[in-house]
Amino acid sequence: MTTPTTGRKILTADEFIELVVEWTEANQAAIAAAWANPGEGWEDWIRIEITRFIQGRFLAADLGRERHVYTDTSKQCDFVLNGQVAPDPARRVVVEIKTQSQGRLAHFRGDFKQDLEKLDELAGEYRYAQRLAIGFFFTKDAGAATGKLFSPVGARNLAEFLNDYHRVYFSSKYKPWRIEPDEMADDLVSRAGSPKLAQERDDVFELGMVWWRLDPLATAEEEEEEEDDTNSSVESSDESDAEQSDSTSTRTKRGVKRKRADDDSDDPDDSDGSGGSGGSDSSDDESDAMSDDESDDGETASPPPTKKPKTGNTRQG
Repeated sequence: MTTPTTGRKILTADEFIELVVEWTEANQAAIAAAWANPGEGWEDWIRIEITRFIQGRFLAADLGRERHVYTDTSKQCDFVLNGQVAPDPARRVVVEIKTQSQGRLAHFRGDFKQDLEKLDELAGEYRYAQRLAIGFFFTKDAGAATGKLFSPVGARNLAEFLNDYHRVYFSSKYKPWRIEPDEMADDLVSRAGSPKLAQERDDVFELGMVWWRLDPLATAEEEEEEEDDTNSSVESSDESDAEQSDSTSTRTKRGVKRKRADDDSDDPDDSDGSGGSGGSDSSDDESDAMSDDESDDGETASPPPTKKPKTGNTRQG
């Protein structure tokens, strides 16, 4: 084993996959023994063993102290790569590990998909992290216990399911055999129909590993765009409200001016005579004034003429 390095080591998703494949190839017998035990405890065991292996290679590799990364705080992930050493959340990798328990190969597909769906529930800054799901399964469902092969129908269904993902098969006779998504799909599915071929190669592969990488749920650029859109919407709304307020204010001012004009024109004592009929009020006032002046000049002044009654609010067309 390589001498452990000092200092912290940031692992990418690809580097983590390569280390897990390396550990799996070197520990097939231990994995078979753990898998053959009843119960589902070997998922915790494999997580602990992978941690020991990687930290033996990279002493200070950050595999995650904080595992509560989901909106449902009762759920935990298996690893958070670089959770403490990477200030940028986009350099973190949230990892889920799924192991097939004995007698549950038919359920493995659903269990693996549940992990993929679980990775859609990341919360907070972990939404910026890369996501990785890894699954371990046995092509011989009860191989370590009874030696019976899995049914041809089950093998065919498994081959069809795995065809969508990256996978690698391990054997004591061959180096790990890697298969890319959609690679050899027709041949593998047709061969899986044979009772003699419950596996994908020469009836020697019992242990398989499947993985799938998912993009982050969110990126900084998308968040900025959403924030800009929100701000623009708020600004537009504010501008619209301001324009509406200005328009309302203008209409109010115009209404006040019109009201004042109406009030002025309705005043029967309007000095410019615009509210009277044919200027008769002005003539009457002048007559009143002249009569007052004449009465001051002597007692012989003629009595003032009788005033015509005011007509009030009469307008000329």
